Order: sequence, then structure tokens, then C-alpha cells
Amino acid sequence: MCGVAGSVDFAGGGINRFDVDLAVRVRFEQDAADRDFSFRFNHFETPNDGPNPDDEVDLPTRVSPESVTIDGQEYAVVITGFKQNGQIVNKFISPENGANSADIVAVLSRVGVPDVVIDHVRFKGEVKRTQADEYVEIVNRGTTPQDISGWVLYADDPGQNFTFPPNSKLQPGQRIRVYTNEVHPEWGGYSYGIGRPIWNDKGDTAHLRTADGTVTSNYGYGAMAP
Repeated sequence: MCGVAGSVDFAGGGINRFDVDLAVRVRFEQDAADRDFSFRFNHFETPNDGPNPDDEVDLPTRVSPESVTIDGQEYAVVITGFKQNGQIVNKFISPENGANSADIVAVLSRVGVPDVVIDHVRFKGEVKRTQADEYVEIVNRGTTPQDISGWVLYADDPGQNFTFPPNSKLQPGQRIRVYTNEVHPEWGGYSYGIGRPIWNDKGDTAHLRTADGTVTSNYGYGAMAP
């Protein structure tokens, strides 16, 4: 239906914080027309002599203020992350003393509708025996927040259900991870807290259902994915 691509370069400096505007041009095949969508980035300049001198680039909002109508439905562009070193991340980390870049990962989504899905399963952890660093990544590709309190991530086997606690909410474009037995605040801080592997090394399916039991996302992973 459309293609969205973009990159932006940042260079370090002596300013603590500044904004950078980005325009993304999208060509729609239906009418061969180009339309522009805009975003504002926040660049946080950290002290160069501190323990973490790398700067951070983030978005105050991940939904474009512009929209387009297709077949009677209104759509906007949602940025769901930055692709850096082959990984999709929530924040773009910009090392000091050089010009740095990252790709923009974005989708075209209906205005006023959340869209929470499983986006990735890391089913083979590097921690020996327990594979504590396994995780399932979930993203809200929609244009509005979604309360996921009481939602359940599961793998069909007893003891492999994770229920999201109260006040769990995904903002538009936000990515979170549910780890097997690690806590990463930068990814939401969610963990099964189980000292054994959960996800099948040969592959299977991860499921996400709402608090009322409606399955909202299935994700097959590995060689044995259905």
C-alpha cells in the first residue's frame, strides 16, 4: 500500500538538549502521490566526562500530526523504533565525537485505533541452562494508547502464562519486552521470574490475549513454527 523509509544524522555538541525536525515523504501507489509526514526528535546531550557519555535521541510523540484518507479511512504514520546495528530499539544512542545515524522503523496505522501485537520472540537465550535472557517483544503499532492490564502472554503449557499487572499501558509506537528471568527497566521491566527456559528452542507459537480472553496476536517462531 505504501512505503515508509527515512534516516537522520546527528552530531554531538555542547548543548544539553535540542530538537531536530524530520519530514518523511511517502508515495502512495494508488494515486502515485507524495505526502509529507513530520516528526520532532529530542536530542539529549549528556556530560562527556560522565560514566555514560553517549547521547540519547528520542521522540516526544511517535504519531505524525498529518494524516491521509485511504478508502474512507484516516491513517497516520507511527514510528515504532530506531534500527541501529541490526536491532530495533526504543531510543537511538548516539556515541560521542562523530556523526551518527539510525534508520527509522514506521508503519501506517488507522487514526484513533490501537494495534498491539507480538513482534519478536527471542527463543534461544545465551545464559546457560536457564536462558534467562529469552524475551518476547510486544509493540503498539496503533495511533492511540492501549491499556494491557490483565492481558496474558502465553505459550500453551502450564506455568508459562504471564499476566500484565495493573497500570500497564502501551503508548503509540512503544515496544516492551517480557523476559524469562531478567528485569530491564528500559523495556518496561516485565519478567516471568522463572528460573528455567520458557520458549521452545525448536520453535512454536507465542500468544497474546486480552483480559476478556480474546486472542489479539499469534506469533510463530523457530523452525517448528506452525
